[in-house]
Amino acid sequence: MTDDDLFFAAVCKQFGRPLPPAEAPDIKGFVAAAVISKPKLVLATVQYPAHAKCKFDDARSRIFELPDRSARSVTGLVGAVTRFVKDRQITQVFLRSQSERGKYPGHPLNFKIEAALQMVPDLQVTFVSSQSIGAWVRRQDPAVPEGESGLGAVWAEKQRQAIETALFVARNFEKRNCFSDGSADHD
Repeated sequence: MTDDDLFFAAVCKQFGRPLPPAEAPDIKGFVAAAVISKPKLVLATVQYPAHAKCKFDDARSRIFELPDRSARSVTGLVGAVTRFVKDRQITQVFLRSQSERGKYPGHPLNFKIEAALQMVPDLQVTFVSSQSIGAWVRRQDPAVPEGESGLGAVWAEKQRQAIETALFVARNFEKRNCFSDGSADHD
């Protein structure tokens, strides 16, 4: 959400007006989702995620690394992510979070990576409840497209989680309680 969106939401709330519905993801084209696991941000994009024949979009997926907590590293990460999403026309990313409130627990690098993602201009970051995704995956057992090869077990699993997030978003966007803008004061 942009600052204008937050201001508009606060004004609507103050006057007792309902918020307009959140912008739905482009489920006909692609959905980009992310997972943070120190020291990396795993961004995975799925083409046609609402369909059974969806596929992993290698050109719109990437793993970014934050080598340390310095301002120079964070600025570098913001720049790299900004260039990547702008070049690939990604305007919305769904971040798999560990809590209903959208706060990402864990290591200070995780917080810095989340902050860097939030600082990317014109990128809407929406948090998605990890618990909701996990329950949906166990219940639905969706066909998850293969990701990038050669990542190693840990990063392949993180990429799989990001792909599952994209599938969940495309197939469950109407369940608004699973999504958050990250603020502590959301409905």
